[in-house]
Amino acid sequence: MLRRPLHHYSKIKNHFESTQKQTSTSESSIRREPIDLRLRRACERLMEALCDDLEAKVLGEALLEEVVFFALLSKSGDTLFTLADQEGKHARIASVLQHIHSNYSKPLNVSELASSASIECLFFPHGI
Repeated sequence: MLRRPLHHYSKIKNHFESTQKQTSTSESSIRREPIDLRLRRACERLMEALCDDLEAKVLGEALLEEVVFFALLSKSGDTLFTLADQEGKHARIASVLQHIHSNYSKPLNVSELASSASIECLFFPHGI
């Protein structure tokens, strides 16, 4: 199983913040963007490696890190940084979605979902 390669996150974020203009809230919303050539090639290399057990074990994590690297440097990188942040609205939504994904076969309730977003049940609909 490949781990999430975020150990270079702060280096990339610092570089991104120092070289890119600050975006407004509306510009940093989730949007659909075409995949650039470098990201597409990195994804292709990862998919090829995952088809072979040895390549997946030896190269998988590095190739996954390459995909994340190019995704973070893409036109939508600012949005991805926002989503990767451990606080904020996008992080709370991501936590709820992850909880739903992990527990899809179990009955879920608002209290559990609010807890997964680290907010009180009363504020759940408005807090995310």
